[in-house]
Amino acid sequence: MTAAPDLELRLVATHPPGVLRRCKRCDDKRTFLPTDKFRVNAHQRRIDVWLIYKCRVCDVTWNATVHTRILPSDISEERHQNYISNDPATAREVAFDLDMLRRNDAQFEEKLDHRVEGGSIDELTQKEARVTIDPGVVTHVRLDRFLKTLLGISTRRFNELVDSGGVKILSEMTRLDKRMKRKVELLVDLDAVRALRAEAERIAQMIEQTGTRVEEGEEEDEDQ
Repeated sequence: MTAAPDLELRLVATHPPGVLRRCKRCDDKRTFLPTDKFRVNAHQRRIDVWLIYKCRVCDVTWNATVHTRILPSDISEERHQNYISNDPATAREVAFDLDMLRRNDAQFEEKLDHRVEGGSIDELTQKEARVTIDPGVVTHVRLDRFLKTLLGISTRRFNELVDSGGVKILSEMTRLDKRMKRKVELLVDLDAVRALRAEAERIAQMIEQTGTRVEEGEEEDEDQ
């Protein structure tokens, strides 16, 4: 049986992705943003459902197909009513459905503003920890860059940690320098992280107290 993770993190987008498409009125490619409105059409016993998007510039609409020719019984009565009543929570849920956007052949924004939920690595006291990261719809974030921020260490020290086996990927993802497309599980040597942080702090204090310069590039983070 797989052990439960010590820390479960989630990347939560703060807004749904916009869709990039040509606007007929603007005669240019624009970002279309999801509204909280659905269009529902009945065809005898079957229904079609669309989520309505609007051009950010001129409010021209585009309808993204949610369901085509389904029976009302194919979905729950509550879901059916939510479509008809333009339930905002349902509209937001559908707007975050990347599979729905792909079925519409939509070119959607990949870089989404987001926050991290689930706790802090600093709350853990054990020697090593199993950490899971669920990116959800936030699929543009590279694993190595996320981990450097999570662990609070520079690029050079993160590479030292990786080279010493201090970060091990336990899930299907095999490379740290790739974007997270699905949930990732890792084993992190927290003692090694604490040691690297302590060393960085010691050097910083030495510089502050003595004015000694660190060798050029030694402590610089190439991603800053």
